[in-house]
Amino acid sequence: MVLYLILSSCISFGAIYPLLCWTHYGVPVMTSFQRFNFCVALFSISVALPCIVIIEGLSISAGLTFAWLVVLLGLTAAYWNRESIHEWIVSVPSIFGILLLFRLAPNLVPDGAPSPLAFWTMFVVGGLIPTSAVYATIFGHWFLETKGRVPVLYLTNCVWLLGVVLGLRAAWDIVALFTMEARIFGEPVPLWSYLAHLDGILLGAGILAGTILPLALVVMVHKTLKIRSTTSATGLLYSMVIAILIGDMSYRYYAIAHGLVL
Repeated sequence: MVLYLILSSCISFGAIYPLLCWTHYGVPVMTSFQRFNFCVALFSISVALPCIVIIEGLSISAGLTFAWLVVLLGLTAAYWNRESIHEWIVSVPSIFGILLLFRLAPNLVPDGAPSPLAFWTMFVVGGLIPTSAVYATIFGHWFLETKGRVPVLYLTNCVWLLGVVLGLRAAWDIVALFTMEARIFGEPVPLWSYLAHLDGILLGAGILAGTILPLALVVMVHKTLKIRSTTSATGLLYSMVIAILIGDMSYRYYAIAHGLVL
């Protein structure tokens, strides 16, 4: 179970994180910022590779992960000393991650759970939340170091993306509360009732920490950015990252262990 949690988190993070460079398309960034972004993706893939080898051995999935790691290493070396990047080229390695998630989804589906496609969609869309939160936080920190060298619009774009994805998850959670069923001692109960039970209390905490609280913080961040208080906005983003990571682990655990795709 723990290996599957780590594997799904690392693959979705490593696949989606580089794509967020599109939020500041065409804007040169500091070399240190670009290096950090590449290293974060490389770290995620490096953790995923041994997990796959332990679970499946020297399989096609392990080979795909290794090829992904090699391609990203090549891009990291090519852009190591550059401030500007080519977004299309940087996005290519993410194809490996998306394919890998699609390949591994059937192994993550418990008995009686929704189809692997539902899991794949959840891991991709849900993966946008922690990756967007981390990227926005790092971008906000970098923005402070540049002393306003680039327009605050690009930081706002990151926050807007995070807000939209959180809104989609919140809408889906509301629908799921009244349409989805969970099991308590083998008996099906509505999801809203399940959250009040001891077995579902951590899922309720995950929804609170991973969706409701971040949504409130996104509104606050947006308001602080409107008055150009980027220091306060970055501080709020740091708090948001912690809450979202806690919520993400809760969502993933209940998806893999109980088939509750939220």
